[in-house]
Amino acid sequence: MRTLLKTIQPLLILCICTSCANAQKIEIPAGVTYKYADDKTNQKAKTLLDKELSGKCSYDIFNGGSLIIGPRLWERLSQTDSIRNIEAGKTSFHVPILDENGNPKSEKVLDGKLIQTKADFRKLWNHLRAEFSGSKLTYRKLTPAELKYYWAIISFDIDEPILIIEGGKYKLLVNFTKDDMKAMWLDEVY
Repeated sequence: MRTLLKTIQPLLILCICTSCANAQKIEIPAGVTYKYADDKTNQKAKTLLDKELSGKCSYDIFNGGSLIIGPRLWERLSQTDSIRNIEAGKTSFHVPILDENGNPKSEKVLDGKLIQTKADFRKLWNHLRAEFSGSKLTYRKLTPAELKYYWAIISFDIDEPILIIEGGKYKLLVNFTKDDMKAMWLDEVY
């Protein structure tokens, strides 16, 4: 019995630590509304991203309707001919500029993109896959600074699953719809 306990104890500790790491709570900045998802949902998002960034990509993370490309990612990708030539879906973000007290004093208008067709999504996603190709990928939750940025440009509550993919020199924010696990927002974070 003691031998069995000695064998099981390290495994039990590993399972508890893994469970705690997956259920990671993050520091939410004041004023940001953030809704956690369960571990199973967040893990499903990671698994789906692993598949969609690999050679086994099926483009299943696009819902066939719309995907928002945030201003930081669009600023960089719009310099690429194949992506810049996506005609439909021009969009703008009105981002408040705050004074030293946190009150809006003006706004900045930033360009973005709304991907609306599977063909345009494939073009975009293949480009992103190529950028991550050969890199060791890590997935993590957002930092407080990244949450503040995202909160400033969106007009809805932040709902998990939302992850940062880090690979090579890129950090990609991916926000999924919880019900059908489709990407609804992509952006770059610094």
